[in-house]
Amino acid sequence: PTPLGVYWVLARNGFKTGEVSGSSQAMFICGICSAFSQCLYGGVCLSTGDCECANGATGTLCQIPPVGDGHCDVFFNEAVYDYDNGDCCQSTCESSSKYECGIEAFGKLERIKVGFPYCKDPAINCGEHCWTEISQPATLLSRTGTWPRIQLSSNGRILILSEPELDALQVFDLRGSEWVQRGPILSGPRSSNFGLYLDLASLPGTVVSQRIGLMPIALAVGVERSSGYGVQVFRFEQNDIDWRNVGDEIEACSLSQSKNCQILSVSIGQDRDHLVVAVVMMDAVKVFETYLEANEDEIWQPVDLVGETNYTASTVSLAQDGKVCAIASGVVPGEIAIHRFYEDPTFLHLS
Repeated sequence: PTPLGVYWVLARNGFKTGEVSGSSQAMFICGICSAFSQCLYGGVCLSTGDCECANGATGTLCQIPPVGDGHCDVFFNEAVYDYDNGDCCQSTCESSSKYECGIEAFGKLERIKVGFPYCKDPAINCGEHCWTEISQPATLLSRTGTWPRIQLSSNGRILILSEPELDALQVFDLRGSEWVQRGPILSGPRSSNFGLYLDLASLPGTVVSQRIGLMPIALAVGVERSSGYGVQVFRFEQNDIDWRNVGDEIEACSLSQSKNCQILSVSIGQDRDHLVVAVVMMDAVKVFETYLEANEDEIWQPVDLVGETNYTASTVSLAQDGKVCAIASGVVPGEIAIHRFYEDPTFLHLS
């Protein structure tokens, strides 16, 4: 006789009984692989009778597939395996204690964001010409009905929601399919339209690669005061728990010196040892920079724009490392002026 196909029932109080108190599915498998008990999912049967499993499968006969664990296994990314039980698409992947969705670990320290290049579930991946939801909604600070200002980092994993009416903003990190708030809420002076003009920057290398911990970022936020306009700069490093001010508030313009004192836009860039902030006013463009040195106070210094500087600009953009500045010039309609940063400190007009 063979035990294959036996129907099992759960016993009560640990005693065997013939009464059915609940059904239980069970399968007998041989402990030794052979031509009749083959290794599953690409596993190889060794001369010792043991299976050498492949494609992440485990078990005596490699009968346990690694689906639904937060790691995309290409072998199981087929309809019959429910596309690795959703592991290969961002909107269906759920991280586990072993794996984080979209992240590959190399050794104990190095973690690389690889994304979801193998997502092919037709119910989710509709090709190159559509957008699909990748996360749960982020939660606003208030539910006043006001429209927040929204900004994403260059890799799409950091989200800023600002509410100038409340002089406050929130920063979120995408973890799996949820947006998690980074640090406390940032607040500005009352009635300063804090968050109306803002920009964020991250180190260039962290767009592709991210080590354990949060991605270091810097924020530049415009502030409106009765005496004029300024810019506050904040940093959040890898192991920080709170935002840190970078230097004192930058004085962009003063109403006592110019009746056209009003910020139109701000931009920020950074490399490993300095930050650059560009500010567009009604009748001028100003650039400031500071060096980041351990145990030293950051002091914002103006940076010269060499060449055409008679701007009545509406927008400005800094390269991610802060070393190229593009300015939409109002002197010649349609002209974009490009300046390159040199260590003088000076921005030279390139075009």
